[in-house]
Amino acid sequence: MSLEHVVNQKGQLSWQSIFANAKQHKGELIVANIIAVLAVAVSVPIPLLMPLLVDEVLLGQPGTLVAFVASIFPESWHGPVLYILFILFLTLLMRLLMLVLGV
Repeated sequence: MSLEHVVNQKGQLSWQSIFANAKQHKGELIVANIIAVLAVAVSVPIPLLMPLLVDEVLLGQPGTLVAFVASIFPESWHGPVLYILFILFLTLLMRLLMLVLGV
């Protein structure tokens, strides 16, 4: 849509033309907002992962995160190094996903 369709004869924007333009691109706007919500949902827990790991691993109070990681990997691998590397990989994956969704 060109700029001529959005502005009136006086060169001013009108609410009617803005709403008409938004209606014309309704599908794209919905998809863009869903992607933005997903990007926020991925980015919010990132700073909380390491403190959670400190609580569960270093303080010796295993919780949901340690139990989840322990269920995935063999028992011989269990230990602080596994949990820290898993969270590091998860954090990097979430940051990459956040970058992809943010574009």
